[in-house]
Amino acid sequence: MAFVSGALLTALPASATTISFVTSGSPTNVGVAGADFTYMGASVASFDPTAGVFFNGTTAATSFGDFSFSNGTPTSNVADVKITPTINGGAAAVVDFNGTISSAVIGGQTVYSVNFSGTPGTVAGTGALAGYTELVSNGVTYAVQTVEQLNTGTLGKQTWLSGYIQGVPGPMTPEPATMATTGLALALVGFAAARRKAKSKS
Repeated sequence: MAFVSGALLTALPASATTISFVTSGSPTNVGVAGADFTYMGASVASFDPTAGVFFNGTTAATSFGDFSFSNGTPTSNVADVKITPTINGGAAAVVDFNGTISSAVIGGQTVYSVNFSGTPGTVAGTGALAGYTELVSNGVTYAVQTVEQLNTGTLGKQTWLSGYIQGVPGPMTPEPATMATTGLALALVGFAAARRKAKSKS
């Protein structure tokens, strides 16, 4: 039995869970009267999400994407930011965060911001995620900064959307080819064990 277990571990090695993801917006032109923002998605390479990773950089590879100010007419005041993960070792699903663009006059200046707290199915983050809005999908926590002020100045027209991902996804149903390969490996292990048993008896 020890031989069979060892052979199984050799035939079926474990691998660490990794996630990569892209984000996209629908629509891409959002805002309120007097301000138009274009959302550009992110593309983040594979990482280990077990301990949790913050994405609060200033590039498409280190954030959840960015809002750029332009002088135009927005098509909506709701930014639907979709996170599409690619996961090894678990089932992936598109995660949606819905942010509402609003404006307020503060100290004589009009300030614009996006607020994701109204996203269906989310909860407010606590502890290290205070100020973030969380959404759990298949055992993985996705979070986006709840409120971000949107830049409109001539030098800083971009606002990078901060986010966070943590967790190990649930098991994924194997594809038929994977099941066939696994079955073959198990059959070979069983055949080898049976031959050893037969030899030991003769």
